[in-house]
Amino acid sequence: MPRKRDRITEKCQWSLDVLDRAIRRVNDDRISLHKTAQEFKIPYSTLQKRYRRLEQTSPRLGRKPIFSPDQERILADHLIYMTNLFYGLDSMKFRKIAYECAEQLKIPHNFNKESKRAGPDWLEGLLKRNTNISVLKPGSTSINRIEGFNKGEVELFYKNLEELMVKNKYEAHQIFNMDETGVSTVQEPGKIFSKNRSETCWYCHFLGEGKNSHCCLCNEFCWRLCPTHVHISETASFSSSRERWSSGRNL
Repeated sequence: MPRKRDRITEKCQWSLDVLDRAIRRVNDDRISLHKTAQEFKIPYSTLQKRYRRLEQTSPRLGRKPIFSPDQERILADHLIYMTNLFYGLDSMKFRKIAYECAEQLKIPHNFNKESKRAGPDWLEGLLKRNTNISVLKPGSTSINRIEGFNKGEVELFYKNLEELMVKNKYEAHQIFNMDETGVSTVQEPGKIFSKNRSETCWYCHFLGEGKNSHCCLCNEFCWRLCPTHVHISETASFSSSRERWSSGRNL
């Protein structure tokens, strides 16, 4: 069955407001259900069933959803919560979580019991019903950067910097600025779910998932450059000094 198809049926063309006016017309004016159904263009069987059962719900086609709207909202909030913790979920992980939730809550479902995942059609329907979620490609970061970049650490850094500047009275030629760039052997993360219209999102890699090769550039405020240094983890390192190559263990 295709994921997207054109509507060819004329069922459920009425709205809940039209149904409410039709039922009030029957009760107030004592008009038969047949005439009321023709007047408001509602199927007679539909009007009869909802009139006798006093049931006024929105028209619905297809099978019933697996989770209730509140349960789907909790799953959607969990996606955003995990993304804010730098552990965003991709489609495979989230479909597995949905299957486990249905099993633990003992909700009847038609998910694949062999792969133990919810289907892609269910996921597509969830994203359509929760428009605050979008699919983004995150940037990679490490747990050290996550733990180190916080308000307390930044305030401590500037406090120590101010104390050193006042104590030692450094001049311009004594202050150096070093920048480091690196290439990681960790593969780029795939697309994950994130809050809609968010500018960027990040995904944290665990320690030991890959190795980094670093390149350091340093210069002072008087634009005097220091030798460039390239460090390849657990191998030899190259420096633009006289030694050229040196062992990585000695750095």
